[in-house]
Amino acid sequence: MDSGLRTLPIAALHNAQQFLAEKYSLGLIPSFTLTDTRYVGLNGSQVLAMGASEFPANADQSPLPAVPVELTSIVNNLWPGKFFLNQGFTLEDLKQ
Repeated sequence: MDSGLRTLPIAALHNAQQFLAEKYSLGLIPSFTLTDTRYVGLNGSQVLAMGASEFPANADQSPLPAVPVELTSIVNNLWPGKFFLNQGFTLEDLKQ
Protein backbone atom coordinates (compact mmCIF):
# COMPACT_ATOMS: atom_id res chain seq x y z
CA MET A 1 0.00 0.00 0.00
CA ASP A 2 1.29 3.41 -0.83
CA SER A 3 1.77 6.40 1.44
CA GLY A 4 -1.87 7.38 2.02
CA LEU A 5 -3.00 3.88 2.98
CA ARG A 6 0.11 2.58 4.76
CA THR A 7 -1.21 3.35 8.24
CA LEU A 8 -4.68 1.90 7.62
CA PRO A 9 -5.25 -1.16 9.83
CA ILE A 10 -6.22 -3.86 7.33
CA ALA A 11 -8.10 -5.82 9.99
CA ALA A 12 -10.52 -2.86 10.35
CA LEU A 13 -11.78 -3.00 6.74
CA HIS A 14 -15.50 -3.71 6.74
CA ASN A 15 -17.95 -4.13 3.84
CA ALA A 16 -21.07 -3.13 5.87
CA GLN A 17 -21.80 -6.80 6.61
CA GLN A 18 -18.58 -8.27 7.95
CA PHE A 19 -14.90 -7.58 8.33
CA LEU A 20 -12.95 -8.49 5.20
CA ALA A 21 -10.54 -10.55 7.30
CA GLU A 22 -13.46 -12.85 8.18
CA LYS A 23 -13.96 -13.71 4.51
CA TYR A 24 -10.55 -13.20 2.91
CA SER A 25 -6.97 -13.94 3.81
CA LEU A 26 -5.27 -10.55 3.83
CA GLY A 27 -1.58 -9.83 3.67
CA LEU A 28 0.77 -6.96 3.05
CA ILE A 29 3.85 -6.85 0.89
CA PRO A 30 6.25 -3.94 0.56
CA SER A 31 5.37 -1.41 -2.07
CA PHE A 32 7.44 -1.78 -5.22
CA THR A 33 8.60 1.79 -4.75
CA LEU A 34 10.10 0.77 -1.39
CA THR A 35 11.99 -2.18 -2.85
CA ASP A 36 15.61 -1.69 -3.85
CA THR A 37 15.84 -3.32 -7.27
CA ARG A 38 19.42 -2.37 -8.06
CA TYR A 39 21.56 -5.38 -8.91
CA VAL A 40 24.38 -6.06 -6.48
CA GLY A 41 26.96 -8.57 -7.66
CA LEU A 42 28.32 -11.10 -5.21
CA ASN A 43 31.84 -11.19 -6.64
CA GLY A 44 34.34 -10.70 -3.86
CA SER A 45 31.80 -11.49 -1.14
CA GLN A 46 32.51 -13.96 1.62
CA VAL A 47 30.35 -16.53 3.35
CA LEU A 48 29.98 -17.12 7.07
CA ALA A 49 29.20 -20.79 7.70
CA MET A 50 28.29 -21.91 11.21
CA GLY A 51 27.12 -25.20 12.62
CA ALA A 52 27.21 -27.76 15.40
CA SER A 53 28.02 -31.44 15.07
CA GLU A 54 28.35 -32.22 18.79
CA PHE A 55 25.89 -31.42 21.54
CA PRO A 56 25.94 -31.55 25.34
CA ALA A 57 24.96 -34.92 26.81
CA ASN A 58 21.82 -33.43 28.36
CA ALA A 59 20.64 -32.07 24.98
CA ASP A 60 19.41 -35.52 23.95
CA GLN A 61 20.62 -34.83 20.40
CA SER A 62 22.57 -37.27 18.24
CA PRO A 63 25.91 -36.11 16.76
CA LEU A 64 25.82 -34.80 13.20
CA PRO A 65 29.06 -36.11 11.63
CA ALA A 66 28.48 -34.48 8.22
CA VAL A 67 28.41 -30.91 9.57
CA PRO A 68 32.23 -30.45 9.68
CA VAL A 69 32.51 -31.86 6.16
CA GLU A 70 29.76 -29.56 4.91
CA LEU A 71 31.26 -26.45 6.47
CA THR A 72 34.78 -27.10 5.18
CA SER A 73 33.42 -27.97 1.74
CA ILE A 74 31.46 -24.73 1.56
CA VAL A 75 34.35 -22.53 2.65
CA ASN A 76 37.17 -24.35 0.85
CA ASN A 77 35.44 -25.37 -2.38
CA LEU A 78 32.35 -23.26 -3.01
CA TRP A 79 32.74 -19.83 -1.52
CA PRO A 80 35.58 -18.08 0.33
CA GLY A 81 34.97 -17.11 3.91
CA LYS A 82 35.09 -18.36 7.47
CA PHE A 83 33.39 -21.15 9.33
CA PHE A 84 32.73 -21.76 13.00
CA LEU A 85 32.04 -25.23 14.33
CA ASN A 86 30.71 -26.46 17.69
CA GLN A 87 32.25 -24.24 20.43
CA GLY A 88 32.91 -21.51 17.85
CA PHE A 89 29.23 -21.53 16.85
CA THR A 90 28.25 -18.70 19.22
CA LEU A 91 26.29 -15.49 19.09
CA GLU A 92 29.46 -13.51 19.86
CA ASP A 93 31.28 -15.01 16.86
CA LEU A 94 28.25 -14.25 14.70
CA LYS A 95 28.24 -10.63 15.85
CA GLN A 96 31.96 -10.23 15.16
